[in-house]
Amino acid sequence: MATMPGKYRTVGRLENYMQVEGQELADAVEFVTLGYGDLLRDRMFRSLHFRTDRLTTRQAQVVLRLIKSHNAFEGEKVAVAIDAFYRRVSWYEFGREASPVLYIELPYTENQIEGQTSHVVGARVVEDLHEALLRELEQTFRALNADEFAVDERRHRVRIWWD
Repeated sequence: MATMPGKYRTVGRLENYMQVEGQELADAVEFVTLGYGDLLRDRMFRSLHFRTDRLTTRQAQVVLRLIKSHNAFEGEKVAVAIDAFYRRVSWYEFGREASPVLYIELPYTENQIEGQTSHVVGARVVEDLHEALLRELEQTFRALNADEFAVDERRHRVRIWWD
């Protein structure tokens, strides 16, 4: 059941945990909860290899906070840290590659920045600003004890992994 933009509804057994805007976030929470079933539900079922669909900063913050601690990963600290990148990146994907993993997609053009609604191709993100953002991301996640920080050959997709 979809909701109107800006309207909040409570989702079943999560009602004491959060209010969500739309079904998409509720589904992401359920998906991550299932994948981390061994930590969040004290169950045997889990998935050691999964990743969410694209998440906004605010959505990513909710799902990151689900994982209080897993080895060097601390969900609350990571959720707080990504606030600095709100409306500076395109999207996030969170999951598990045995341990927590976070992917961040960086924009090529200004219209690809999170929160932009224009479908008209915007100006290209200035290379110096792009490289500065990559350096800031690396500093942030190294300070959060990430074991791996990797940038793809296009220099627009970042993989951060904690063990």
